[in-house]
Amino acid sequence: MHRRPVTLLASLAMCLTACHGPRAEVSVTALPTFEAGFQFFPSPRSFDAPGTVFRVTPDGVRRDVADLSSMLHVASTDETIPRTVTRGNTQLALALGWFGNQRVAAQLSRGDSAMVSIVGAHREAAFEADLKRLVDSARVLVDWAAPGKVYVITETIAADSIHIFVSRNVRQAIGDSGLAGSHSPGAFSASWAPGASSEIVAGFRPARRVMYKADLLIKRTGSFETDSLGSVLRLKVTDVLIWRERPR
Repeated sequence: MHRRPVTLLASLAMCLTACHGPRAEVSVTALPTFEAGFQFFPSPRSFDAPGTVFRVTPDGVRRDVADLSSMLHVASTDETIPRTVTRGNTQLALALGWFGNQRVAAQLSRGDSAMVSIVGAHREAAFEADLKRLVDSARVLVDWAAPGKVYVITETIAADSIHIFVSRNVRQAIGDSGLAGSHSPGAFSASWAPGASSEIVAGFRPARRVMYKADLLIKRTGSFETDSLGSVLRLKVTDVLIWRERPR
């Protein structure tokens, strides 16, 4: 199926450097407002499909629990995402972290902004009935006594490429050499024209997942386990979810 370019004025959530800082510094405005619950991955990726179950420990480290994606019938569709505008240094720090430049984050202000153009937006969404079966399996597989919170990814958006248009202040913070010639061989490539340019471009071969939705899984105990809600509750995540990733 032919993919058409999609323009998205979006926030860039989950600042990599904020993973080490207090949660109070992160605003819910870091979430894209075109659809509640969607936020950006810490990096473009081929893994983390719908059905991925993971834990975020109290110290902010992500630990994978189970890959239950094979239990889901995932609907894959191309779509146009409405435009939205947000501002904040946490969003921009994530974007620059994708390109290997996190030092600039400290120079950004909450009033800085960016426009993101996503080319080839492609959504993967799990069906509700399948998610109920997945939660039943997670009830047995998850070690509920371990510290931290457990999440399951329910939807993702992949992209062929992303164009980030930054403000003058951000361009000055990056500097003439901040991202000049930056690139990675293979699946991920990045380009930045120093000087007057305000556009950063990332291309993916093949498309990479860049956004996701997640649900929080909560184990219920006592007499609540026998009611109609079941022993595990699935609550939609609408706030910014932050973690530090372990090396893969």
